[in-house]
Amino acid sequence: MHPCPSPILVVEQHPDVRTVIHAALEHEGYLSVPAPSTQKALRALEWMERPGLILLDELLADGELEHFILHVRTHQSLRRVPIVLLSVGGPASRVLGVQAILRKPFQLDALIDVVEAQCLH
Repeated sequence: MHPCPSPILVVEQHPDVRTVIHAALEHEGYLSVPAPSTQKALRALEWMERPGLILLDELLADGELEHFILHVRTHQSLRRVPIVLLSVGGPASRVLGVQAILRKPFQLDALIDVVEAQCLH
C-alpha cells in the first residue's frame, strides 16, 4: 500500500459515516480532512494543499453536488484531482466529472481499495 502523498478530502454530510471514513483512512496511514458540506469543503480547499483525492457524498442538498464538482473541474490547481462519489445508487450516480463510484453501504476494505486505485500520486 502506498498512501496518498496529499490529504484526502472527505465530504460527507452524515457525521457517523464521516467519522468512520476519516478513522479508517487515518488507520491505513492516509491523511484526511473531513467536511460536513460542500461549503466547508470549499473553505478547506482554500487552505489545504491540493488533495490527492476527494470522496464526495452523493446525498448533498440540491445543486451542491454539481456546483462543487464544477468548481473542482474548472479550478486550475484542482482539475486533475480524482473525485469518488459515495453513492446510494440514485439518479445522481450518473454525475459527470467523477472517476469512480463507491456504493453505500460499503466495506472498509472496498473504500481502501478505491482510495489506493484513485489517489493522485
